[in-house]
Amino acid sequence: MKIFHPILLILSTLFAPLYVFGYQNVTARDTVQIYKLLSDAYDSRMTDALLTVSKATEALKLSNTLKYETGIAEAYRTIGIGYSYQYKQADALTNYLNALSHFQSINNKLGVARVYNNIGNLYRDNDYELASENF
Repeated sequence: MKIFHPILLILSTLFAPLYVFGYQNVTARDTVQIYKLLSDAYDSRMTDALLTVSKATEALKLSNTLKYETGIAEAYRTIGIGYSYQYKQADALTNYLNALSHFQSINNKLGVARVYNNIGNLYRDNDYELASENF
């Protein structure tokens, strides 16, 4: 009995990191793919807004599969950016509001600030009062 506890401790110490680090690598690899898609989408916003929307939509699907709230919120924000560059303000605002609700649900203040800035940019040319409220 005295020898059983140290052996159990040694075995659990040896095998626990393999399980934990294996799980983290799969998650990290998937989230890296999400951020790569979002980065590519954001980089193409000025040259090809349709590509921005399609890549961000792909990132949104992957984020929904993983239930990764930060990725979902950022994907909605990037889709909104793509629509705003296509001058589709209603679609952009819908996606910004979806992003805002997701960022607020996870208490991501930086994400909330970015979305409000995007909404301000959306109204900048049409309604100065509303734009200044969001900036």
